[in-house]
Amino acid sequence: MYLHAGRQFPATPPAVLSLPDELWEEFKRKPEFIAKKEADKLSYCWDELVDVLTGDLLGANLEPGYSPSDNELVLRVMAREHRFSRRLLGTAFKESSSKNLDQPL
Repeated sequence: MYLHAGRQFPATPPAVLSLPDELWEEFKRKPEFIAKKEADKLSYCWDELVDVLTGDLLGANLEPGYSPSDNELVLRVMAREHRFSRRLLGTAFKESSSKNLDQPL
């Protein structure tokens, strides 16, 4: 309901709130929501990078930092990025990776 109202709560809170069952499904059909989800696909690369690095950290497969928590701090900063930043970072990472793969060592 908050999203349907343009991310605003009612000025006067209702005494009783009844939401229709199909509210979320209706919201997911909005063109704005569909466009956002499509644009967010660029950000999933960043999500995957955080997941892979987290798995490597937990599996002790990363080069140790100055202290055991250094790698964790880096991952926390990476995970703190909001979705729009993740789109930019994911795009930049993919572009950088593909360019570097084409370069001879």
